Amino acid sequence: AVSTVSESLPDEIVSVLDPAQLVEDESFRKEVEDIFDRATLDLKATLNDIRKDQDEFVKASAEQSLLKTEARLKEENARLEAAESNMSVILDRVNKEAQEVEKAVQELREVQEQLGDSDPLLRLANGGIIRQAALASTLLFSVRALLETVAMVGPDGSSHATAALIQGAIALVSAAYFFFA
Repeated sequence: AVSTVSESLPDEIVSVLDPAQLVEDESFRKEVEDIFDRATLDLKATLNDIRKDQDEFVKASAEQSLLKTEARLKEENARLEAAESNMSVILDRVNKEAQEVEKAVQELREVQEQLGDSDPLLRLANGGIIRQAALASTLLFSVRALLETVAMVGPDGSSHATAALIQGAIALVSAAYFFFA
C-alpha cells in the first residue's frame, strides 16, 4: 500500500517522508483508506458476481432436474393410463361374461321348472345318492328275485321260493321309495 501511494505522490514528498511520518500524515492515510475502500468495493462486486453465477447454476440445475422429473411423471402417467384402460376392458369382459353365465343359469332353472318331476332321469339326478341307491337296489333285487324264481323249477325249489319272495319284497320297497319319495 505504501508503494502504491508513493507512486502517486511526487518524488520530493516521498523522499522527504519516512514510513513513520507517512502513517501520521493525514493525506497519506486518506489515500490508503481510499485504496482499501476501492479494493473492498471490487471484492464485494466480485463476490456478488460469484453469487449470481452460483444462483444461476443452482437455478439451471433445478430446472433441469424438474424437467427430468416431469418427463418421468408423464411417462408413469402414460403407463398408468394404459394399465387402467386394459383393466377397464378386462372388467367389461368379465362383467359381460358374468351376465351371460347368470342368463344361462336362469334359463336352466326355467327348463328345470318346466320339466318338473315328470322326467325320471332328472328326478334321479336331482334326487341325490339315496334316490340313486334306491334305484340300484330295485334293479338288483328285481333281477335276483327273477333268478330265484327261475331256480325254483330245479331241485330244492322251496328254499329258492323264500329267497325270491324276500328279494322281491325288498325290490318293491326300493321301487316305492324311488317313485314316491
